[in-house]
Amino acid sequence: MSNSRRITAILLFGGVLSILPGCAEHAPQTPRLRWYVFDEPSGAFLQAARRCAGASQGRYQIELAPLPTDADQQREQLARRLAAGDSDIDIIGMDVIWTAEFAEAGWVLPWQGEAAHKAREGRLDSAVASATYQRRLWAAPFTTNTQLLWYRSDRVATPPQTWDEMISQAEVLGDKGGIQAQGERYEGLTVFFVALLASAGGSVLGPDGEQVSLEETPTRRALEVMQRIANSPAADPSLAGAREDQARLAFEAGESSFMINYTFVWPSARANAPAVAEHMGWARWPAVIEGKPSRITIGGINLGIGAHSRHPDLAFEAATLSRLRAEPAPGSQAWRAAADHRGTL
Repeated sequence: MSNSRRITAILLFGGVLSILPGCAEHAPQTPRLRWYVFDEPSGAFLQAARRCAGASQGRYQIELAPLPTDADQQREQLARRLAAGDSDIDIIGMDVIWTAEFAEAGWVLPWQGEAAHKAREGRLDSAVASATYQRRLWAAPFTTNTQLLWYRSDRVATPPQTWDEMISQAEVLGDKGGIQAQGERYEGLTVFFVALLASAGGSVLGPDGEQVSLEETPTRRALEVMQRIANSPAADPSLAGAREDQARLAFEAGESSFMINYTFVWPSARANAPAVAEHMGWARWPAVIEGKPSRITIGGINLGIGAHSRHPDLAFEAATLSRLRAEPAPGSQAWRAAADHRGTL
């Protein structure tokens, strides 16, 4: 082969090689939706994502982007990314208290039409309300939760009905009568006060949702309860720095007889402190006024769609499917605990 032909062949071969990678780069790929949500340990969210992706028959995949367990840190990370127009965020596990902020900032897309109808269908009114701002739905209710009174059934024959009764019982029990609650200055303390206020017949805002209410009598009553528990020898010495997890750990240590906390403490105690779990009872959050049922705030997360998502239509579809079932992964620790205790809790 002459030199000129050899050079021509080399150039042609090199040209083919240069084209092949380009074809690979432009080959159609299955869209990948990123779901930013707190790192839930039972595997329920991962299972929901897998079922949802499977139901799409290969039209998209869902990848979990774990956020911190601390709600304040979750919000901070999301706020920075969303404010910067991050298109990596498709689905957001939104704390129920973020709805107005995220909607007002333009960080999430509104749910409309059939998608909104499906998001509301079969959900509690309070859960739907937590995802609503200015009469528009900004997220799909996904999980909901609320606090209970947890107590040691081997030390307390009948759970107290009111806060005053609980504090009195705890003081009589002495060293074993500690009360665990959330006293650190963060959202948990706000939840504590608002629940006490509502249970006393008051509210932070008036009926129009615009004007501050804080009627004097119920507000004083709520603050009196907070003052009494803060000054009681039954209060944990670290109350001012306690969040949900600190309360859980202290109760699992066995020295406390009462705890205000969410239901995640039950499977945790079963796994980490079975001797304590054996004597864990639960009851309704204590009333502030005797004979008047308590009213408490709800927790949980809703599913929002990032305003800068590259696949908003698929994200709405996936969020609608994901919310249908979010149960602990079969065989997981949380699943076994729930199965063992189903019908009681």
